[in-house]
Amino acid sequence: MSTPADVAIVTNITPNHLDFHKDYDEYIQAKVNVFRNQGPVGKVILNAGCDLTYEMKDIARGRVKYFSANKGKVMRAESPLYPRAYTEDGRLIYEENGDIYDICGIDEIFIPGTHNVENFLAATCAVIDYVKPEDIAYVARNFKGVPHRIEFIRELDGVRWYNSSIDTSPNRSLNTMNALAARNEKGVLICGGADKKCLYAKLGDAILNVCDRIIIYGSNADLVTDIIAKEAHGRQYEIYRIPDKEGDVYEFPKTRDNVVNAYKEAINKAREWAKPGEIVIMSSIGTSYDHFRHFEHRGDMFRDLVNGLE
Repeated sequence: MSTPADVAIVTNITPNHLDFHKDYDEYIQAKVNVFRNQGPVGKVILNAGCDLTYEMKDIARGRVKYFSANKGKVMRAESPLYPRAYTEDGRLIYEENGDIYDICGIDEIFIPGTHNVENFLAATCAVIDYVKPEDIAYVARNFKGVPHRIEFIRELDGVRWYNSSIDTSPNRSLNTMNALAARNEKGVLICGGADKKCLYAKLGDAILNVCDRIIIYGSNADLVTDIIAKEAHGRQYEIYRIPDKEGDVYEFPKTRDNVVNAYKEAINKAREWAKPGEIVIMSSIGTSYDHFRHFEHRGDMFRDLVNGLE
């Protein structure tokens, strides 16, 4: 039996990694394994906004805490006594045993997106037993994110470049687009990767809310193109597809230049298209395994190429 985690978090469950798991049920059980072996002193933080994770309270052996940006979800009638974190009147709130802690304002969180608000709520549940609320607020205001997650690379000629290579599924890219839309960003999307048998619904709409110029290099290009066309609803956009040749892998010296040159072409096209005040975001919508070792490898190469622009 593996050593149980002292503190476990299940942020959500959406169809993902179905190229790896036998089916969706097996994927859900893999999430449960994060806290399955906890004892009574263990702690599991569950997303109350997702019915699947909310119901995991029934199999948790340790202490349960809930989080959701939707206060109503954490205030369900059958869970009045659980410690919880939520948002109210634009503030991050933590509540336990009748004590209420006002952590900080949503607009004070440096990194964008509702999903990052919920990440901070989950983190608050995880660490508030060990640190002061003001310490959590300090991190919210100053933490600039980690590599490959809407990572700011540089500004060049008035255009801001971002690397979000972690977006290995349509749902991740959808969250990235929604985060950028919330800040009224507009610009160019570079995308494409290997499909994981995921759902693409709502992705086209989310993309076009931010980017009306899309550059695609990856084996899921047809899936991305199709969902954008389906959800455009009259909106105008341009797509630039870079031919994707199966077998072009960065790790193979004979095909490395093909992969690098494809990204150089994508970056040069994005630079041509983007206007001052806009962004270029690389949000992949797929895994890196069609051309790279992993998403970090893809993101690192993208960052290096963007930093090499003159």
